[in-house]
Amino acid sequence: PWSASYPMCSSHFAQAGFDPRRNLWNAVFDFTGDVTRSHWQILPLNECQELVIELDEAPEHILPPDNPCPTTTHETLCAPPMSSGESCGQSLGNIPQTRPALPSPPPQGCETLRVCHVRDEATSPGA
Repeated sequence: PWSASYPMCSSHFAQAGFDPRRNLWNAVFDFTGDVTRSHWQILPLNECQELVIELDEAPEHILPPDNPCPTTTHETLCAPPMSSGESCGQSLGNIPQTRPALPSPPPQGCETLRVCHVRDEATSPGA
């Protein structure tokens, strides 16, 4: 799921017409049709990260990072995929889909995402 925040992220979602509650991150369509295994996996919560980006702005223009999406939890990772309301490959020969195994619950004390802070710093021309 979307686990990132940066200044004006919520505004960008709104401008793009993205509904943060309608996240199709786990509705992956696997074109291989391999019924013996999934070709993607869902990471356990303790292996996921939240990306927080801070921009190098003049003090009067600094805005805090924001994220319009719900917080990623173990329950989010284990939720069944939402229906896109679109075609599910029927015109491609009805390709069978195999879902990956659900991730194990996080170890005690690791129930939240690790946070990776990134600061985008301006550089001087020619540096």
